[in-house]
Amino acid sequence: MKQLEVGLTTLDFKSVEECIDALDSNELPCFELYIRNDFSENDLSFLQQITQDKGIRITSVSTLAKLAQAEEDIDNHLNLINLSFQVALSLGVNNIGFMYGGSARLNRFDCQERFVSRITPLIQRAESSGITILIENVFSRSPSGDLDSVEVVAELFDHLKSNFIKLNFDVGNFAIAGEESFPYAFEYLKEIIGGIHLKDVSRYRRSRHGYPPNSEVLSDYKRGLFISEPLGEGILNSAGLLSSLTSWKDCPPIILEFHCSGDARKHLLSSNLNYIHRSVSDVFEN
Repeated sequence: MKQLEVGLTTLDFKSVEECIDALDSNELPCFELYIRNDFSENDLSFLQQITQDKGIRITSVSTLAKLAQAEEDIDNHLNLINLSFQVALSLGVNNIGFMYGGSARLNRFDCQERFVSRITPLIQRAESSGITILIENVFSRSPSGDLDSVEVVAELFDHLKSNFIKLNFDVGNFAIAGEESFPYAFEYLKEIIGGIHLKDVSRYRRSRHGYPPNSEVLSDYKRGLFISEPLGEGILNSAGLLSSLTSWKDCPPIILEFHCSGDARKHLLSSNLNYIHRSVSDVFEN
Protein backbone atom coordinates (compact mmCIF):
# COMPACT_ATOMS: atom_id res chain seq x y z
CA MET A 1 0.00 0.00 0.00
CA LYS A 2 1.12 3.56 -0.63
CA GLN A 3 0.03 6.94 0.63
CA LEU A 4 -1.81 8.82 -2.08
CA GLU A 5 -0.38 12.15 -3.21
CA VAL A 6 -3.19 14.67 -3.76
CA GLY A 7 -2.96 18.07 -5.42
CA LEU A 8 -4.94 20.80 -7.17
CA THR A 9 -5.04 22.43 -10.60
CA THR A 10 -4.67 26.15 -11.20
CA LEU A 11 -7.44 25.89 -13.81
CA ASP A 12 -9.96 25.98 -10.93
CA PHE A 13 -8.55 29.24 -9.51
CA LYS A 14 -8.39 32.87 -10.59
CA SER A 15 -4.63 32.92 -10.08
CA VAL A 16 -1.68 30.71 -9.22
CA GLU A 17 -1.42 32.54 -5.88
CA GLU A 18 -5.00 31.59 -4.98
CA CYS A 19 -4.27 27.95 -5.81
CA ILE A 20 -1.12 27.98 -3.68
CA ASP A 21 -3.07 29.48 -0.76
CA ALA A 22 -5.48 26.54 -1.01
CA LEU A 23 -2.54 24.12 -1.06
CA ASP A 24 -1.15 25.79 2.08
CA SER A 25 -4.48 25.74 3.90
CA ASN A 26 -4.98 22.06 3.25
CA GLU A 27 -1.33 20.94 3.51
CA LEU A 28 -1.26 19.58 -0.04
CA PRO A 29 2.10 19.01 -1.76
CA CYS A 30 1.59 19.63 -5.47
CA PHE A 31 -0.37 21.28 -8.25
CA GLU A 32 -0.90 21.18 -12.00
CA LEU A 33 0.06 24.48 -13.63
CA TYR A 34 -2.05 25.73 -16.55
CA ILE A 35 -0.43 28.44 -18.65
CA ARG A 36 -1.55 30.73 -21.47
CA ASN A 37 0.34 32.49 -24.24
CA ASP A 38 0.88 35.51 -21.97
CA PHE A 39 3.06 33.53 -19.53
CA SER A 40 6.08 35.74 -18.77
CA GLU A 41 9.58 35.65 -17.31
CA ASN A 42 8.13 37.25 -14.17
CA ASP A 43 5.69 34.34 -13.87
CA LEU A 44 8.58 31.91 -14.25
CA SER A 45 10.67 33.65 -11.57
CA PHE A 46 7.70 33.73 -9.19
CA LEU A 47 7.07 29.99 -9.62
CA GLN A 48 10.72 29.10 -9.16
CA GLN A 49 10.81 31.06 -5.91
CA ILE A 50 7.43 30.05 -4.47
CA THR A 51 7.85 26.32 -5.10
CA GLN A 52 11.26 26.41 -3.47
CA ASP A 53 10.11 28.48 -0.49
CA LYS A 54 7.03 26.39 0.24
CA GLY A 55 8.41 22.97 -0.71
CA ILE A 56 5.63 22.26 -3.19
CA ARG A 57 6.05 20.87 -6.68
CA ILE A 58 4.42 21.21 -10.07
CA THR A 59 3.17 17.92 -11.51
CA SER A 60 2.61 19.15 -15.07
CA VAL A 61 2.77 22.31 -17.17
CA SER A 62 -0.54 22.10 -19.00
CA THR A 63 -2.43 24.13 -21.59
CA LEU A 64 -5.82 24.14 -23.27
CA ALA A 65 -4.24 23.58 -26.69
CA LYS A 66 -6.38 21.19 -28.78
CA LEU A 67 -4.08 19.58 -31.29
CA ALA A 68 -6.60 17.66 -33.40
CA GLN A 69 -9.30 20.33 -33.25
CA ALA A 70 -7.11 23.22 -34.44
CA GLU A 71 -7.80 24.35 -38.01
CA GLU A 72 -6.48 27.65 -39.38
CA ASP A 73 -5.23 28.56 -35.89
CA ILE A 74 -2.91 25.54 -35.61
CA ASP A 75 0.15 27.79 -35.08
CA ASN A 76 -1.42 29.25 -31.93
CA HIS A 77 -1.89 25.78 -30.45
CA LEU A 78 1.62 24.65 -31.39
CA ASN A 79 3.12 27.85 -29.94
CA LEU A 80 1.32 27.18 -26.68
CA ILE A 81 2.63 23.61 -26.56
CA ASN A 82 6.13 24.87 -27.37
CA LEU A 83 5.86 27.33 -24.47
CA SER A 84 4.82 24.50 -22.11
CA PHE A 85 7.97 22.57 -23.07
CA GLN A 86 10.12 25.62 -22.33
CA VAL A 87 8.45 26.32 -18.98
CA ALA A 88 8.63 22.67 -17.91
CA LEU A 89 12.36 22.52 -18.68
CA SER A 90 12.98 25.78 -16.79
CA LEU A 91 11.04 24.57 -13.74
CA GLY A 92 12.35 21.01 -13.76
CA VAL A 93 8.89 19.57 -14.36
CA ASN A 94 8.67 16.12 -15.97
CA ASN A 95 5.26 16.43 -17.68
CA ILE A 96 3.41 18.71 -20.04
CA GLY A 97 -0.28 18.33 -20.85
CA PHE A 98 -2.76 19.36 -23.51
CA MET A 99 -5.99 18.26 -25.19
CA TYR A 100 -6.91 16.14 -28.19
CA GLY A 101 -10.00 18.08 -29.30
CA GLY A 102 -12.88 17.03 -31.51
CA SER A 103 -13.38 18.17 -35.09
CA ALA A 104 -16.38 19.64 -36.89
CA ARG A 105 -14.83 18.90 -40.29
CA LEU A 106 -13.24 15.46 -39.99
CA ASN A 107 -14.55 12.02 -39.18
CA ARG A 108 -13.11 10.04 -36.28
CA PHE A 109 -10.38 8.29 -38.27
CA ASP A 110 -9.24 11.32 -40.28
CA CYS A 111 -9.12 13.37 -37.08
CA GLN A 112 -7.00 10.68 -35.45
CA GLU A 113 -4.66 10.61 -38.46
CA ARG A 114 -4.24 14.38 -38.27
CA PHE A 115 -3.50 14.23 -34.55
CA VAL A 116 -0.88 11.50 -35.00
CA SER A 117 0.87 13.45 -37.78
CA ARG A 118 0.92 16.60 -35.66
CA ILE A 119 2.08 14.98 -32.45
CA THR A 120 4.84 12.81 -33.93
CA PRO A 121 7.47 15.60 -33.94
CA LEU A 122 6.34 16.61 -30.44
CA ILE A 123 6.91 13.06 -29.19
CA GLN A 124 10.41 13.18 -30.69
CA ARG A 125 11.02 16.40 -28.79
CA ALA A 126 9.65 14.85 -25.60
CA GLU A 127 11.96 11.85 -25.95
CA SER A 128 15.01 14.03 -26.47
CA SER A 129 14.17 16.30 -23.53
CA GLY A 130 12.95 13.62 -21.10
CA ILE A 131 9.52 15.19 -20.72
CA THR A 132 6.34 13.10 -20.89
CA ILE A 133 3.30 14.37 -22.81
CA LEU A 134 -0.05 13.80 -21.07
CA ILE A 135 -3.18 13.78 -23.27
CA GLU A 136 -6.47 14.11 -21.39
CA ASN A 137 -9.62 12.18 -22.22
CA VAL A 138 -12.51 14.63 -22.51
CA PHE A 139 -16.21 14.13 -23.16
CA SER A 140 -17.32 15.70 -26.45
CA ARG A 141 -18.54 19.20 -25.74
CA SER A 142 -18.74 20.61 -29.25
CA PRO A 143 -17.62 19.61 -31.79
CA SER A 144 -17.94 15.87 -31.34
CA GLY A 145 -15.14 13.35 -31.72
CA ASP A 146 -12.95 13.98 -28.67
CA LEU A 147 -11.33 11.18 -26.63
CA ASP A 148 -14.69 10.26 -25.15
CA SER A 149 -14.53 6.46 -24.98
CA VAL A 150 -12.13 3.74 -23.92
CA GLU A 151 -12.18 2.34 -27.45
CA VAL A 152 -11.12 5.63 -29.04
CA VAL A 153 -8.37 6.22 -26.45
CA ALA A 154 -6.96 2.70 -26.82
CA GLU A 155 -7.11 2.97 -30.61
CA LEU A 156 -5.17 6.25 -30.56
CA PHE A 157 -2.45 4.96 -28.25
CA ASP A 158 -1.99 1.92 -30.49
CA HIS A 159 -0.55 4.43 -32.99
CA LEU A 160 1.70 6.16 -30.42
CA LYS A 161 4.55 3.81 -29.66
CA SER A 162 6.47 5.81 -27.10
CA ASN A 163 6.92 5.79 -23.33
CA PHE A 164 6.93 9.59 -23.47
CA ILE A 165 3.23 10.01 -24.21
CA LYS A 166 0.64 8.93 -21.65
CA LEU A 167 -3.02 9.39 -20.82
CA ASN A 168 -4.12 12.00 -18.32
CA PHE A 169 -6.94 9.83 -16.98
CA ASP A 170 -9.91 12.04 -16.13
CA VAL A 171 -12.32 9.88 -14.18
CA GLY A 172 -15.27 12.27 -14.27
CA ASN A 173 -14.90 12.98 -17.99
CA PHE A 174 -15.31 9.30 -18.82
CA ALA A 175 -18.41 9.16 -16.60
CA ILE A 176 -19.92 12.17 -18.38
CA ALA A 177 -19.24 10.48 -21.72
CA GLY A 178 -21.14 7.40 -20.56
CA GLU A 179 -18.20 5.10 -19.81
CA GLU A 180 -17.73 3.08 -16.63
CA SER A 181 -14.70 4.90 -15.21
CA PHE A 182 -13.92 2.23 -12.65
CA PRO A 183 -13.23 -0.59 -12.89
CA TYR A 184 -13.60 -0.86 -16.67
CA ALA A 185 -11.82 2.24 -18.04
CA PHE A 186 -9.18 2.29 -15.31
CA GLU A 187 -8.22 -1.36 -15.64
CA TYR A 188 -8.31 -1.36 -19.45
CA LEU A 189 -6.11 1.74 -19.77
CA LYS A 190 -3.96 1.44 -16.65
CA GLU A 191 -0.73 0.72 -18.54
CA ILE A 192 -0.88 4.05 -20.40
CA ILE A 193 -2.05 6.26 -17.50
CA GLY A 194 0.49 8.94 -16.56
CA GLY A 195 -1.74 11.42 -14.72
CA ILE A 196 -5.09 11.43 -12.89
CA HIS A 197 -7.82 14.07 -12.67
CA LEU A 198 -10.44 13.23 -10.06
CA LYS A 199 -13.94 14.63 -9.76
CA ASP A 200 -17.29 12.98 -9.10
CA VAL A 201 -20.24 14.10 -11.21
CA SER A 202 -23.97 13.66 -11.56
CA ARG A 203 -26.54 14.69 -14.11
CA TYR A 204 -27.53 18.30 -13.62
CA ARG A 205 -31.11 18.73 -12.44
CA ARG A 206 -32.49 22.19 -11.89
CA SER A 207 -34.82 20.91 -9.15
CA ARG A 208 -31.80 19.70 -7.17
CA HIS A 209 -28.98 22.05 -8.16
CA GLY A 210 -30.85 25.25 -8.97
CA TYR A 211 -28.79 27.89 -10.75
CA PRO A 212 -25.46 27.57 -8.90
CA PRO A 213 -23.67 30.91 -9.42
CA ASN A 214 -20.19 29.53 -8.73
CA SER A 215 -20.45 26.14 -10.46
CA GLU A 216 -19.84 25.25 -14.10
CA VAL A 217 -22.43 23.01 -15.73
CA LEU A 218 -20.59 20.52 -17.97
CA SER A 219 -22.33 19.80 -21.27
CA ASP A 220 -21.84 16.74 -23.46
CA TYR A 221 -23.21 17.15 -26.96
CA LYS A 222 -25.14 13.86 -26.78
CA ARG A 223 -25.68 13.13 -23.10
CA GLY A 224 -26.69 16.52 -21.77
CA LEU A 225 -25.71 18.42 -18.63
CA PHE A 226 -23.61 17.31 -15.66
CA ILE A 227 -22.25 18.99 -12.55
CA SER A 228 -19.47 18.27 -10.04
CA GLU A 229 -20.45 16.57 -6.77
CA PRO A 230 -18.51 15.60 -3.63
CA LEU A 231 -16.74 12.26 -4.00
CA GLY A 232 -19.12 9.43 -3.17
CA GLU A 233 -22.24 11.48 -3.97
CA GLY A 234 -22.15 11.25 -7.77
CA ILE A 235 -22.12 8.40 -10.27
CA LEU A 236 -18.50 7.26 -9.80
CA ASN A 237 -17.34 4.23 -7.86
CA SER A 238 -15.04 6.57 -5.93
CA ALA A 239 -14.34 4.17 -3.05
CA GLY A 240 -13.37 1.35 -5.41
CA LEU A 241 -11.08 3.59 -7.44
CA LEU A 242 -9.29 4.99 -4.37
CA SER A 243 -8.82 1.50 -2.97
CA SER A 244 -7.18 0.42 -6.23
CA LEU A 245 -4.97 3.50 -6.36
CA THR A 246 -3.53 2.80 -2.92
CA SER A 247 -2.33 -0.59 -4.14
CA TRP A 248 -0.81 0.78 -7.36
CA LYS A 249 2.87 1.38 -6.70
CA ASP A 250 3.22 3.60 -9.81
CA CYS A 251 0.16 5.75 -9.03
CA PRO A 252 0.74 9.34 -10.19
CA PRO A 253 -0.45 12.30 -8.09
CA ILE A 254 -4.23 12.68 -7.94
CA ILE A 255 -5.23 16.15 -9.11
CA LEU A 256 -8.62 17.18 -7.76
CA GLU A 257 -10.88 19.09 -10.14
CA PHE A 258 -13.93 21.11 -9.14
CA HIS A 259 -15.21 23.24 -12.04
CA CYS A 260 -16.49 25.75 -9.52
CA SER A 261 -15.25 28.66 -7.45
CA GLY A 262 -15.80 30.48 -4.16
CA ASP A 263 -17.73 28.72 -1.42
CA ALA A 264 -18.77 25.92 -3.79
CA ARG A 265 -15.12 25.04 -4.42
CA LYS A 266 -14.23 25.26 -0.72
CA HIS A 267 -17.07 22.86 0.09
CA LEU A 268 -16.02 20.38 -2.61
CA LEU A 269 -12.36 20.54 -1.59
CA SER A 270 -13.12 19.90 2.06
CA SER A 271 -15.61 17.13 1.29
CA ASN A 272 -13.28 15.42 -1.17
CA LEU A 273 -10.26 15.49 1.13
CA ASN A 274 -12.33 14.09 4.00
CA TYR A 275 -13.65 11.35 1.73
CA ILE A 276 -10.14 10.43 0.54
CA HIS A 277 -8.80 10.34 4.08
CA ARG A 278 -11.66 8.11 5.22
CA SER A 279 -11.28 5.80 2.22
CA VAL A 280 -7.52 5.48 2.57
CA SER A 281 -7.85 4.87 6.34
CA ASP A 282 -10.37 2.09 5.64
CA VAL A 283 -7.95 0.47 3.19
CA PHE A 284 -5.01 0.57 5.58
CA GLU A 285 -7.08 -0.64 8.52
CA ASN A 286 -8.33 -3.59 6.48
